[in-house]
Amino acid sequence: MEDIVESREELMVSPTGGNQSLRTAHFLKPSVTSVDGPVFNIPRALFLSATTTSTTKLGNFPILWWQSPQRNWKFWVRSLHSEHHLTWKKAGIYEAIMGSKYQIVKSQELVLGLAEKWCPQTNTFIFPWGEATITLEDVMVLGGYPVLGSPVLSPLGSVESKRREAKLVEARLDLLRSKSRKASQSAWLKHFMGSESEFEHEAFLSLWLSRFVFPSTFSSISKHLFPLSIHLASGTQLALAPAVLASIYKNLSSLKEKMGDSTTSKTAVNLWGPFQLVQVWVWERFVASKPKPEEIKFPSEPRIAQWNNVKAPKQEDVKFALDSAGESFLWRPYTLALNNHVLPKFYLEKEEWILVNADVEKELESFARCLRACELVGIGFVQQYFPHRVAMQFGIDQDLPGYVVGNNENYSEPLNGAMWLYVPSRFFKPNVTSRYLEWWKQSTKAEHDGKQRGKEEHQENSGSVPPGFSSKWKDVEARNYDMEDKLTVKEMLRLHHCSSDNRMAEKNGKNCLSDVRKIMKMVPVENMMQSSSESKLEITAKDDRISGVVSSSSSRVYNKARRVMDENEEESRRCHKVDSLRRSMQLEARICTLENMISQLKVARLARNKTE
Repeated sequence: MEDIVESREELMVSPTGGNQSLRTAHFLKPSVTSVDGPVFNIPRALFLSATTTSTTKLGNFPILWWQSPQRNWKFWVRSLHSEHHLTWKKAGIYEAIMGSKYQIVKSQELVLGLAEKWCPQTNTFIFPWGEATITLEDVMVLGGYPVLGSPVLSPLGSVESKRREAKLVEARLDLLRSKSRKASQSAWLKHFMGSESEFEHEAFLSLWLSRFVFPSTFSSISKHLFPLSIHLASGTQLALAPAVLASIYKNLSSLKEKMGDSTTSKTAVNLWGPFQLVQVWVWERFVASKPKPEEIKFPSEPRIAQWNNVKAPKQEDVKFALDSAGESFLWRPYTLALNNHVLPKFYLEKEEWILVNADVEKELESFARCLRACELVGIGFVQQYFPHRVAMQFGIDQDLPGYVVGNNENYSEPLNGAMWLYVPSRFFKPNVTSRYLEWWKQSTKAEHDGKQRGKEEHQENSGSVPPGFSSKWKDVEARNYDMEDKLTVKEMLRLHHCSSDNRMAEKNGKNCLSDVRKIMKMVPVENMMQSSSESKLEITAKDDRISGVVSSSSSRVYNKARRVMDENEEESRRCHKVDSLRRSMQLEARICTLENMISQLKVARLARNKTE
C-alpha cells in the first residue's frame, strides 16, 4: 500500500512568516511542489461572497441546537455502568457515553462567527492566517468516538437482533399511540430506565444516539438508529467518528448557506447537530476565545470534562478574535499534558516511522486513518475529507494541497498491505514551505481586494452635503446597500455551489457561466444603464438649481429638491453596481473555468505519464 506521508528537503517558514530554513520536511499526500501543478485552490467565489456577508445578527440567523443531559440521564448512565461498561469499551464508545454527562454551555455567537469562515468545497475554515478544520482526530479525542469499526449502516444479520429491533419499534409505536402522540426522549427514558427490561440496554443506547450523537429533531427517538444501538449493545464496534464528522460538515455547510441566503425569513431556522464539538474545538485552539477550563478530577474522565458548565468569555468582536489568532492558534492542543489525563499512544516523545500492518496497535491505526483523504459516510449522505489541507494539525509540515483524484475511497476500507507511517514528536512545531506561504498570500489577497473595492465604491457614491445641512445619505445608503448585499449573497451562493466537487472542474465551470447568464437575464442591464445616464443628467441640473436655493437660504425648497435628487441618485447607484457585478461575475466565472480545466488537464497528463 502506498505511504500517506512523503519526505523531501524544502525551504520552510512559519505560517505567519519569518526566516526561512532548509531542512528535511514531511508532507501529507497529495502535495504539489509547484503552483503550476494540479493545486486544489480555494474557490474564488468564497471571497466574493465573503465581501458581501454582513456582520452576524442573531435575530436574522439560524438557531443552533445541541442537547444537554436530561435530569435523570446521569443516573441512568451510573445504573448501567457496572454491568455494561466493558461492553462500551469493547464497542469503543465508553468515553463518548461518559462525555454525554457533561453540560457544554452554548455560545451561539462564537459558533456563528466561526461558520462565516466555512468553505463547503474544501470542508475547512478559511482564515486570513491559514486554513484549519475539524478532523477525525478532533472527533476521536474530544468526542470519544471510534475511528475504526464497521460502517454505521451495517445491517442486522441474526434473527435475534431483528427480534430486538422489532421490540424497540413496538415500544416507539406505543408512545405514538399515547395522549402526547410523540415518541419523546423524556417518555422513552421514563418508560425504560430501571425497568429491568431485556431491551433496556438497547433502549439506553437508542436515546444516547438520538440525543447526543445524531440529533435530528427536538426530543424524539429516531427509529433508523435502532440497528446501531443493537450492534453497539452486543459489543460490535462501529466507526462512529467518520459519521459524526460528516454530520458536522453537513451542518456547517447548511449553516453557511442559511447565513448568506437573503430569502431566509426572520423567523428562526432551527439547525440540529453536534455543534457542542464545534464550540469545544474553538476553545481548545483559540487562546483568546477560550474560558478557563475546569481541572479533570479523575483519570477515567474524558478530555471534554474540563469544559463542563464553563461559560464562554464575552467578546466584543468574534470575527476580529478569529482573524487575528494566527500567532496564538494551537495547531496541536491535544499533545499538551493535562492533570489526570492520559495522552493517546500516537502522541510520541520522539518522531518515529512505524510500520502499519495487521499487527499494529489500534490507536496507531486510528491515527493513520485520520491522515488519509477519503469519503465520510454519514446517515444518508456523504462528505469529503481532506486532511492534507490542514497537515499542521497533525504535526506534519504543509505544502501546496493537491487534487484528490477519484476520491471515492471509503473510510471503512482496510489499509491493505503494509505501509510506513511517519508519526511526529508531540513537541514538534510544523511549518509551511515558502511557496505555500506565497500561494496563501495570493489566494487570500482576493478577499482584501474585494473589500477594498467595496470601500472605494462607497466613497465614490457618497454625495457632499452643503454647509449647515444634515446628511440624509447615510440612512438611504444603509437601507439600499443592505438590500443589495442580500441579493448579491444569494446570487453569489449559486456560484459558490457550482464548484462543490473538485473532480468535476470543467463541468462546474460551465455551470458557473450558466448561472451568470441566468443572473444577467434577471436584470435588464441595458435598460437600467440608459436610465442611469438620464438620471445623471437630471441630477446635474437639479444640483445647479439646489445651489441657487441654498444661496437664497430657502431650506424648505432645498429639502424638497434634495429628496428628488436622492431618489434619482439611488437609482443611478443601483444601476452602476449591478453593471459592475455583472462584469465581475463574468470575469470570475471565466477565470474559474480556465483554472479548473487547466488543473484537470495537468492531473490527466500526470496520470498518463505514470502509466507510460
